Amino acid sequence: MAKKTILVVECDLKTQRTIERAIAADDRSIVTTESDSQGIILAKQHLPNLIICRFDSEKIDSSRILKELKENWLTVSIPVIFIAKKADFAIWQKFIECGAEDFWLEPLTKIELQKNIFLQLEKQARCSAKSDRDCEHLCASITRTLPHELRTAVTGILTATDFLHSELESLDLSIVRETIDCIGSSGDRLAKLVQNFLIYGEIELIKTIPERIRELRARQTHFTSVAIREAAKKVVKASGRENDLKVELEDTPVQIGKEHLLKLVEELVDNACKFSETGKEVRINSISRYNDWILLVSDRGRGMTASQIERVGAMRQFDRQIYEQQGAGLGLTIAKCLAELHGGRLTIQSIINRGTIVRVYLPKADSNRIPLEIRGQLMSESNGSGDLKVNNYANHIDSSSDKGSRHQSWV
Repeated sequence: MAKKTILVVECDLKTQRTIERAIAADDRSIVTTESDSQGIILAKQHLPNLIICRFDSEKIDSSRILKELKENWLTVSIPVIFIAKKADFAIWQKFIECGAEDFWLEPLTKIELQKNIFLQLEKQARCSAKSDRDCEHLCASITRTLPHELRTAVTGILTATDFLHSELESLDLSIVRETIDCIGSSGDRLAKLVQNFLIYGEIELIKTIPERIRELRARQTHFTSVAIREAAKKVVKASGRENDLKVELEDTPVQIGKEHLLKLVEELVDNACKFSETGKEVRINSISRYNDWILLVSDRGRGMTASQIERVGAMRQFDRQIYEQQGAGLGLTIAKCLAELHGGRLTIQSIINRGTIVRVYLPKADSNRIPLEIRGQLMSESNGSGDLKVNNYANHIDSSSDKGSRHQSWV
């Protein structure tokens, strides 16, 4: 078993030795320094499992250490624990919001130190194991899905092309046009597959670059209803579902660029069409509540179980062996990542064999935001819980007279 490395940044030698004695174990390696600059260098060199740093000292700039570690992709995931001589919860909260894992208040006994360190290492081990499992699932899904998707699209193009080459002179014009349409359809499928992989890769890269995230969050879309209708109509037309689409929108400026808003809507509507039958309604609504703009995309399809909702991620296609469907399963993941990149979130609510509602919460554009104190007052006057009350659009799923199990999860 590989040794766990712990970096201690502590200017007081007595405290440093106390921590060293508490940490000492055969399966642990300890690296110490009295300097914040040296601590940053050692963190990048050793990539420790845990960093313990002095907080309230003039000799160690704790804010600089945290900032530099969390802005570097090599060290961003390393938990940083600060040791403080006195409690200042307001400042601690700011540090935790910037990425600090926890604060330990002195005096600490050897037993307390050992227990805290053990718990932190166990927590990291669980997170690491989950990440490893997610990577394994992703690799397995790519191995299974990508060759199939590529082969299907390319086979469609090649087969149709060979047919035209060999039979062109004897074919009616209508058959020629039909065959060309098949080629175009397969080409579109291949193009979307490549595009989604490129977008997903770009999103994963942007997640590690704070400057790019800030740049994205500065973009706005003002005529949201026009953009949403444009994206939705394109998808339902390709699916032959124009008559199933129902749209009711508020034209609220939001904090997301038009290109990403179009992509988000496209993936959610495409997902709703794939997982519901022709003739069943696909509904799009948007509403404004305080500082949030909320987009709802609902369908009357086969729904998702609670475990499926929890496992929404890259390359996931549920029940593909039962229901044949196109795509590599990246749609919901891309939509979720785009929402989060822009300071929002995505939730899924579903009932098996009744349908699914996906809600996307995004910040309103700055000029439309409500001051926090007024937002709190409005929430207090409504129901005291901050409930955004967006369930009016979910009545066709929430009907108590229908059978089925309802599942809801934050994704």
